[in-house]
Amino acid sequence: MAAPAFVVRRGQASDLLACTAIWQSTDGVSSPAPANPYFLFAHELETGTLVVAEGADGLIGFGASLPRLDRWFLADLFIDPHGQSTGVGRSLLESLVDIDRPGPSRATLASGDPRAVSLYTRFGMTPRCPVFYLTTRSADRFPVPGRTGVAVTEVDGEQFARLVSALGHRIDPVDVAYLAAHLDVTWLRIGNRSGEAVAAAAVRWGHPFVLSDPDAVTIAPLVLTQGASAADVAAGLLAWIEDQGRRPAGAGVRLFVPGPHPLLPVLLDAGFAIVDVDTLCASDAAHTGPVAPDPTRTCPATDIP
Repeated sequence: MAAPAFVVRRGQASDLLACTAIWQSTDGVSSPAPANPYFLFAHELETGTLVVAEGADGLIGFGASLPRLDRWFLADLFIDPHGQSTGVGRSLLESLVDIDRPGPSRATLASGDPRAVSLYTRFGMTPRCPVFYLTTRSADRFPVPGRTGVAVTEVDGEQFARLVSALGHRIDPVDVAYLAAHLDVTWLRIGNRSGEAVAAAAVRWGHPFVLSDPDAVTIAPLVLTQGASAADVAAGLLAWIEDQGRRPAGAGVRLFVPGPHPLLPVLLDAGFAIVDVDTLCASDAAHTGPVAPDPTRTCPATDIP
């Protein structure tokens, strides 16, 4: 089959619905054509760089990046299934790099497609570790071992950003504002028995564009201090979620957990299941960039750096 003819250009607001349709077509979940564009893509257009590949019959792919301070996060790169393996992805990524001129700190979460990992490696983002998508639909309290002596308290978005920074993971205020504007988010501080902060978490109560489970409660990001007990944090955080009574019956709880993170065995023992896996690709093994500065302490968000 001949490669499709296409041009790469800057994205516009009028492209976002088509971008949403392309993204959904690669998700593996059968769904009707989207009625509205995914608000994440508007955020990328407004605060980052979004480019599209346009063929004779419309868009066939798009890519987006979110430059943040000295960090560069490749947020999206999606190609219509009929246009894959034709050079569209490489052209989109080349365009993003040409526009942004990113520095050495760059990262992305690659899909399980080995073609994606190969492409990102060529652009300086080496595979570092798997990031597992964990979920559970248990309606019962989660049997997480560990003490429940941690104190979970709500904070506002500004306090959350400062706390995350103090714990060693930066989150840009523009991304905090994006989450607060489009999703029902609760920002949490988790302290130990001495009152010291040992973790920070953003809890998202549902997501209209999570096609497989829009009512799922998503914990992302979740950042622990060095040496914090993963079991204690998980026990306190999951108990707090259940105490709120806001999780609909049958809805899951989701996290994105790097392979080296101590939460992985804790959550698997508690009944969580691995439903998908990405690969953290980053330019520096010692400081793996904006997605997870330390994959033994940070469970990342997948939509923002």
